[in-house]
Amino acid sequence: MDKTAAEINGKTGMFESKDLYLFVAPVPPGPVTAHGANAKLVGKELGDLRDVNGVYFTRSFREVAAKDGKGWVEYKWPNAKSGALESKSTYIERVDDVYFACGVYKAGKS
Repeated sequence: MDKTAAEINGKTGMFESKDLYLFVAPVPPGPVTAHGANAKLVGKELGDLRDVNGVYFTRSFREVAAKDGKGWVEYKWPNAKSGALESKSTYIERVDDVYFACGVYKAGKS
């Protein structure tokens, strides 16, 4: 896990493509382990993070990981590359006590 987190956080490009990036967090509430778009989020607990509509999407990430082990969460979020507010779908998949996630922006759907 340490090597994977270092690779995601390291910006070498292995886990990044265009506006896609990985992030990793524990299933029980806890700090983000790795974040490919924003290194400032590593080590922070994001359970109270909401989108513009008040959706606690990081709580939804954990719920999907805990209940189903994998699935999708829909919310609105600024595009990491353009800064524009866009609809986003994030795929969550649990591995042991963490979940890996990657979101895709739905361009033109805000």
